[in-house]
Amino acid sequence: MSLPPLANLLAVRRDAPADADAVERGLREDGRFAEVVRTAPGWVVGIAPLPHGTPDPPGVRAAGLFFAEGRDVAGASTREGAANVARLARERPEHLAELPGDFTFLAFGPDRGARVVRSAAGRVPVYLADGGRVIGTRLGWVASMLPAGPELDPLGTGVWLTGLPVFPDGRSPVRGVEVLPRGALARIDESGIHRATYWDPRPDRLQAPTETRFREHAERLRSTLLATLSAELDPAGGNLLSLSGGIDSSSLLGLAGGTLGLPVSAISLVPASGPKVEVE
Repeated sequence: MSLPPLANLLAVRRDAPADADAVERGLREDGRFAEVVRTAPGWVVGIAPLPHGTPDPPGVRAAGLFFAEGRDVAGASTREGAANVARLARERPEHLAELPGDFTFLAFGPDRGARVVRSAAGRVPVYLADGGRVIGTRLGWVASMLPAGPELDPLGTGVWLTGLPVFPDGRSPVRGVEVLPRGALARIDESGIHRATYWDPRPDRLQAPTETRFREHAERLRSTLLATLSAELDPAGGNLLSLSGGIDSSSLLGLAGGTLGLPVSAISLVPASGPKVEVE
C-alpha cells in the first residue's frame, strides 16, 4: 500500500516577461520546490511534493492541471481522466461534485486565466492574493509574494488563535490574503476572482429520519471511514493523531489502531496546572 500523492503549490502571475523570469528564477533558487514550471501565459508554478508523493504524470500537465491532493481518486492519473477533469473545471464546474473523492488542484488554459478548486473535506487549504495573481497552499508562501509585504489582519488572526478553522468572509490571518472555502472554486481572469460553490452539505430539505435510514447512514459512515483510513494512513507508522479524548478522535483511533491494526501515535495537550488526564 502506498500513500496518496500530496503536494504544496505556489502559482504566481506576472504579465511582463522580465517579471515572470524573475519569479521563476526566485522559485528555482529558493530550494523548496522540486519543480518550477512555466505554464499558461504569465504563470509560474512551483511544486513541492510531500514525502512519498509522486509527480503528476505527463497527461496531467498536458491538461494544464497541477494537483495538491486527490489526483488518483478523481480519476486524473490517465491522460483521458485528466482531460475530463480539466474540461469540467473549465466548462461545467458545477458538475465537479460528480467526481469521486476529495481533490484540490489548479487548472490553466491557453489564456492568462486560471481555475482553482478546493476539496470538500480534504486536507489542503488554498489561499488567494493580489486579485488572484498569487495562489498557494501555504499561507507564508502567498504572504511573501504580496507587493507591499505581509501585514496581520486583526480579525483573521484573532479567530485563528482560537484554534477553529473559521475564516469570516474568507479572511486569513494576513491582510489581503483570502481563504477559498471548502467545496468551492475560483475562476480567475482579467477582471479578478469569481467564486462559486460546487458542493454544499446543507441541502434545502431533509427527509425525516427513520430507524432504517439511521442504520444505513451509520453503516455507510463506518465503511467510508475504514476505506479512507486504510487508503491514506501510512502502514509504516508515520501517523499522528491529535487526541482530545472526545468521541470523534477516540473513534478514529479505535478504527485505525484497533479495527485496521495500523500503527498510530497520539498527542494530547493538557494544562500546565489544574486537573490532568493521563491517556495511555
